[in-house]
Amino acid sequence: NPGGVLEAARAARAAPPGPEAPRAVDVMLDALAIRLTEGYAAAAPALTRALELSLAPNVANDEASRWVIFARVVIGLELWDAESSHALAARAAQFARDTGAPLYLRLALNLLATSHLLGGELTTAAAMVEEDRVIGEATGIPPIPYAEMVLAAWRGQEAQTSELTEATLREATAGGLGRMVTLVAYANSVLYNGLGRHDAAGEAASRAFERDEVGFGPLVL
Repeated sequence: NPGGVLEAARAARAAPPGPEAPRAVDVMLDALAIRLTEGYAAAAPALTRALELSLAPNVANDEASRWVIFARVVIGLELWDAESSHALAARAAQFARDTGAPLYLRLALNLLATSHLLGGELTTAAAMVEEDRVIGEATGIPPIPYAEMVLAAWRGQEAQTSELTEATLREATAGGLGRMVTLVAYANSVLYNGLGRHDAAGEAASRAFERDEVGFGPLVL
């Protein structure tokens, strides 16, 4: 719910500071609240600081819920720092393996697979998508389709991309998940650009960019 997120960000900005020194996660929350309420330029210094703290070796993964590692990776993308984003996704995946946390691992695998895609490493990304599928079968929970959808788009697989984008849009509509709608638009922009359908690619990219979701601007551009 974009309106709900903005309302929460405004409430966070209006809240007084806590009595203790801010943790890395607190700095990250403040940075995201500034980004959502005041835009990129105002938030860039705080986002940079949040990313620096997230990359520190003493930041524990187990202090954070699933959304926190997602937010860390997204902040890296927002700052055009793909290397840091990749490092954080890899750290999350390793933590999930070490602790035997399959649901956490599935999210991390999708983030890491997408990072490999951006580096042109489609075979590695495909292996992670397959691992997510195997974990899904073992746990009885359907695979997370995000990286699979973007992988199909990068490969120019129109039928598979369409099937996955339609399923993702249904899920997004049912759950009010705006980021998934933006991800669909981004995947379509990649697919159509690769197929030489540049008008359709431009329209999809514009839809993704205009939604102004954190982390998507650099990808779309």
